[in-house]
Amino acid sequence: MDVFFHSISIYKLKFQNMKRKLFLLCAMALVITGAMLWSCQKEELLNPEDGLLLKKGKVEATDAELPAFDLSSDPVCIDDEVTVRFYVGQVVNCGKVRLDMLKPSGVSNDEWTIKVLDDVPPVEGWVSYTLTPDELGNYKFRATSSEVNNKGDKCGVSISGFEISSNLLVIDCDCEYEMKGKLECETDGYNRKATFSFKSEVDGWAKIQGGISSGAINITTLSTTNENSNAGVRAWEGDITACVPVTIEVLWEYEKYNKKGERIIEDENVIGDWTVELYDKEGGELIKVMKVDEMFCGDILEGYDPYELD
Repeated sequence: MDVFFHSISIYKLKFQNMKRKLFLLCAMALVITGAMLWSCQKEELLNPEDGLLLKKGKVEATDAELPAFDLSSDPVCIDDEVTVRFYVGQVVNCGKVRLDMLKPSGVSNDEWTIKVLDDVPPVEGWVSYTLTPDELGNYKFRATSSEVNNKGDKCGVSISGFEISSNLLVIDCDCEYEMKGKLECETDGYNRKATFSFKSEVDGWAKIQGGISSGAINITTLSTTNENSNAGVRAWEGDITACVPVTIEVLWEYEKYNKKGERIIEDENVIGDWTVELYDKEGGELIKVMKVDEMFCGDILEGYDPYELD
């Protein structure tokens, strides 16, 4: 009997020892896990300037998809310096990046120029190019990168082709209220195109509208909304940004016949008055009115404020 109880005591002791070892192993695992989590948290850096969460060679986007462009100002005033930066998508200091630019005057011929050579490595994932724009309109930028540096080492980021692009709007910041009208007629005497542009000194909401003389068919209005077909009236409504011109075009065909059934070319005004009404977006107060008088083929007219003539 004594031997039996002695054997039980030995088993209890072994069981207790196993419990202690299991407890110690669990405790050590918790400590290691906590240390790893603390280490990961410590490696996370928030870049407040770029809105990016940097994580040990990997970038998580917070405000934009990455890779991405960053513009120091957009829009920018003509003749003012602006910096264009491109982020490859990882915090790396090797590989090769290329950045191209297309000026507004080169769009029709697709005249891209290299501004950052494709053998330049990024710095913390970034390359930059600073320019002073001398043309009004949209400057276009595109970029690509390779993970292979000039030594043949693979250490950067590869981007296929020029899939990443950005636009920079260059405006005239010393602008005044301006409205212009232009009427072009084809040599056949029937097809017409009227172009109207408006530029404001301040931000606001505008309505640009006017009528077309009788006999107009196949009317097409470009860059417009809220059309009213009655009497050939066409109108554009939308937000206006200070110093950024808005342009609308109206195309149509003139069809009218004399008593003999012969198609004629109109000898009266081809298009009627067009006006702009500019309102404050917050309170709806009328800020400015401008007008372009009726036009004949070939006319280019400056708009005016009709109330300033009273």
